[in-house]
Amino acid sequence: MVARICVKKKQNEQSMQISYSNRLELLLEQLKAGLFESSLPFARRLIIVPSPAMKSWLMLQLAKDPTCGIAMGVEISYLDQTLQLFSDCTKPTLTRLELALAIEYEIRNIFSLWKSLSSSQQLLWLSLKEYLKIDSLTNLSQKTERRITTLSHMLASFFTQYGLYGNQMMQAWNEQSGWQQQLWLRLFEKGPWSYPYRDLTASITQTSKEKFSHYQIHVFGLSYLPKLSHTLLNDLSKKIPVHLYFLSPCQAFWSDMVSERGSQRLQEYWRKRGISTAQQMALDEYLRDRNPLLANFGRLGREMAQQIEESSVEVLEEYVLPITVTNHPTYTPFLTDDTLVQETTHELTLLEAVQADLVLLRNPEQSEPVSVRNDRSIQLHVASNRMREIEIISNALLDIIQKHAHTEAPISPSDILVMAPNINDYVPSIEAVFSAPDSPMTAQLMDLPLPSQNPYVQGFLHLLALPESRWNVSAITALLDHPAFQASHQFAGEEVAIIHEWIKATDVRWGTDLAHRNEVLRRNHCLQEMAEINQQGTWEHSFGRLLAGLTLHTTSSEFLPLEKLETTQGALLGRWLEALRSLQADLKCLYDGTCMTLANWSAYLTCLCDAHLKSDSDTARDQLNMHFGNFAKAEQQIGAKEIPFTTISHHLHEALNQEGYSHREHCLHAVRFCSLLPMRAIPAKVIVMIGMEEGAFPKGNQPASLNLLHTYKDADYVPSQTDYDRFLFLEALLSARHYLVLSYQGSASSNGNIQSPSLLVTELMHYLDRGFKIEDALPSICCTQHHPYSSYDKHYFLTDSHLKNYSHKHYQAAQAYYHIEKERYRGFIHSFAIDPSKTMPPPERIAIQQLESFARNPLRSYCNKKLGIYLDPIEKRIAKDEEDLYLTPLQSFLVKKDGLRASIDQHLEIAEKLGQLPTGPFKNSAIQRIKSDLISLKANLEHLGADAQTIFSIHLSEHVEKAQQLENGDWEFPPLMISYGDKQIELVGTIPEVTSKGLVAHAYDSKSDVTKLWPQFLLFTCLIQTHQLPFEPQLLLVKGTQGKAKASFLQNPQDALIDYLNYYFLAKEHASPLIPEWIPSLVNEEPEQISQTIKESLTNPFRPLFNEYAHWIISDDLHASDAHALATHWKPVATRIFGPVYANWWEGKDETV
Repeated sequence: MVARICVKKKQNEQSMQISYSNRLELLLEQLKAGLFESSLPFARRLIIVPSPAMKSWLMLQLAKDPTCGIAMGVEISYLDQTLQLFSDCTKPTLTRLELALAIEYEIRNIFSLWKSLSSSQQLLWLSLKEYLKIDSLTNLSQKTERRITTLSHMLASFFTQYGLYGNQMMQAWNEQSGWQQQLWLRLFEKGPWSYPYRDLTASITQTSKEKFSHYQIHVFGLSYLPKLSHTLLNDLSKKIPVHLYFLSPCQAFWSDMVSERGSQRLQEYWRKRGISTAQQMALDEYLRDRNPLLANFGRLGREMAQQIEESSVEVLEEYVLPITVTNHPTYTPFLTDDTLVQETTHELTLLEAVQADLVLLRNPEQSEPVSVRNDRSIQLHVASNRMREIEIISNALLDIIQKHAHTEAPISPSDILVMAPNINDYVPSIEAVFSAPDSPMTAQLMDLPLPSQNPYVQGFLHLLALPESRWNVSAITALLDHPAFQASHQFAGEEVAIIHEWIKATDVRWGTDLAHRNEVLRRNHCLQEMAEINQQGTWEHSFGRLLAGLTLHTTSSEFLPLEKLETTQGALLGRWLEALRSLQADLKCLYDGTCMTLANWSAYLTCLCDAHLKSDSDTARDQLNMHFGNFAKAEQQIGAKEIPFTTISHHLHEALNQEGYSHREHCLHAVRFCSLLPMRAIPAKVIVMIGMEEGAFPKGNQPASLNLLHTYKDADYVPSQTDYDRFLFLEALLSARHYLVLSYQGSASSNGNIQSPSLLVTELMHYLDRGFKIEDALPSICCTQHHPYSSYDKHYFLTDSHLKNYSHKHYQAAQAYYHIEKERYRGFIHSFAIDPSKTMPPPERIAIQQLESFARNPLRSYCNKKLGIYLDPIEKRIAKDEEDLYLTPLQSFLVKKDGLRASIDQHLEIAEKLGQLPTGPFKNSAIQRIKSDLISLKANLEHLGADAQTIFSIHLSEHVEKAQQLENGDWEFPPLMISYGDKQIELVGTIPEVTSKGLVAHAYDSKSDVTKLWPQFLLFTCLIQTHQLPFEPQLLLVKGTQGKAKASFLQNPQDALIDYLNYYFLAKEHASPLIPEWIPSLVNEEPEQISQTIKESLTNPFRPLFNEYAHWIISDDLHASDAHALATHWKPVATRIFGPVYANWWEGKDETV
């Protein structure tokens, strides 16, 4: 049963009514009764709430109550909106955005008229001029523009506080005051605008009673009202009914209580005043007679209570306690006959005991500890990182749900509220845990910044960031991949892939053209221009190469044509070129210093979105248009003046980041996740507070030296961020009905150092230890759980363990990890053993390039083609935004690869046009090195009896019917036909460098290099035999001191090629460890030596193995089963394919095939 324990009234003809309770549900019942006490059929019932979260909770509770019926005339709004409704002030009140822009207008106007100011006025504004670092009054730099906008935004926040909390401070300001006071006078004394403390008070006081006689005001769930707002509501209560409903932690008089820090300051003050020892002892005893949690966390509530006590109001108090408190003798002195108790079916929990302490104002230091059982109603979990923290909380919630599943009051996910200092930091972890397929709970995310969750807004912000990004390739490709940009320009997925290939092939880095590059350098870095006066690496150079490839220009033109550009792709190229060039033109005014009025900027941004972004959702576009419209509305209030885009960008980012977004907001059976925001005392059976580490909560105050409220002693109390956070923690403690769960990261994510919990958590644990005992143990120890680093730690799954983990996936991981005879996990490749049943049907056609790639790295070929796994290094996956200052060995090889056929100077000219050479001071040294290497290679080729001028390529194509020589000296042949069983296989592709003396290879005389070239050499010898070509069947290795010629020892090269194809087909179905670096060991060494050689190649830092696939599959440790498979299955294959090669070419044996 619920009964009222105390009613206190101050008799008055009509006064404001205040309702106090420690339960928001009781306040809700009083609100329902107060809403419909008026008999007027068309009464407007205004409910003022502190936040959207409270509004949603209140609407849901009213909708669930059948006694409310159709709540006609009920409106839920916020405090500022309601007070403006009752104001008759003729002067408008500015929004925060309008005030910031008005301040910026004034600052710009002052400095634009600087020379016309008197010397005294210039002296007044000189400190502001120095603060903004304004050097030139006519042409402000971008940094100065940002300083002006940032300062205006900060001053708008201060001025808003002045108007709400300043009291009489502004009336003392005059012309002789500082620049900030002068700015205030320009806006509010000489200007057309108002502020609350001056005009709102007078207008509400003069409001006629008859005009608003049909109104009711109900203020519900606010923790604190500014003194001005409280005074205005009190004035309104003399004319219309005004009801305030406050969540109060204590039924006793507690507004004179001070915190521990306040007590120390007060004692120090009176000690300096010289009071006697007896007086000091009396003061100390008085200050100690308090509840530490109320004293340290409750300043916000005490300030509110003090305001109410100083006004004439009617007070109704209704507090509730569990009936089990009457069974504890410790609470007996605090209970009265009016004490409200509620029936419960369980013993007094630790959480309920703490709440009873708050209500009854028990001081644990002056009474015996209360004995409670270890009920886990207050929990503190220590995790190693955010992901583990969410996993731990998920399991803790599942444990609570299971514990109450078969009770009279089961707990469901919708009864759980999880709060974090910034919920956006936890979104990836929450999604990973609660959106997993095996998760029994789902999550509803609230308070997310709009840009982080709205793809359309993300695309728009990406557009705005382009001018600052130098038009580098990563920024453009990110925009190209954005769905809204693709939809606007009608780029299909296949077309986007083609454009990405064009960008990579033309080697774009940054800048639209050379002029744009120089402009960027002058704007952001220095007065110097690009060291290289060419277009390489710019978007215009890319377009030039693409257009040259489309129109078949020769290599002598300014742009080298991109090969393999099909004529049918011309339309796509035109759309891509038009999209990028129109984007450049449309964004030009964002960085060239263009100034426009607010209305024009609003229209411009709307057109920019319409031109380059398209969304299926009208909501996303409407949200942006609303913010654009706010700038146009601001112009109507403060006038039309031209400002740069830096101002618009700053305020737009601020507005978008402050706008909240809810994910799965209509999912009523999900665990609710939100940020720890002031005045969010929503009751829940389980309240969880995550991220409670030191420094994260409470958030620190950042007092600014420019805030004049700190210097005015008669200003109203201004709640700090710390005051809000401390009282929010107290409200959460009060609003948890069954469980309060806290968690924090025990180690810092940045450096791994040990991290302490929040000071609030520490104070709570200390309070528990002083006021309670659990089976003669400290409650803080019983409540705290330190969790292992791994989610699959064995302690979670032991029968008698207090740690819980309900994830079947983690249980399976633990079984695998702790299995005694487990085999090493190797991901997607479990064994190197050959399964004879796995065979690949031979294809009709094989490209030579496929065989070459396979020979170089069969493990990569298997992972790419069979498993679809690509382990490309990060430099291949990330687009390069900067020019190369030096050449890597691979880049140097690619530059020299085709350099034997042409003259060295002509080859380097082409390489420079392709952007293959480095820029800057190392360019000349790279060119000299390339020249030296090419001269050496040509000399080696001549030493082997071949002439570089006679090098040609051989092309095997299904479109060629007979052999023919082209004008450039190359040869074309029909496909090489290989009889493979009862099928014919076509081999097509290109053998790039051939002379009459043999096949030219950029390789050393080493077994590993020859292994990579073996399939290509087999094809070359088969062609000679098939077509009776006048070429010598030799392999010309041109690297090294003088090069080396390897003559063919094959009597029947087709049999050797078929044998190699057998191995190729086998390795398409099995992971082949026959990489070139290991084959010599497999052929020549015993199994024990093979294992040792492979282990050394994986771990030797002086001769590292550059094969990421081998490292990934074997993980630097060759397992016994792998060694057995190598010796049993793959050694015979390697010996059969490569044994004759090594025997004939390196050991002098006359072995033939």
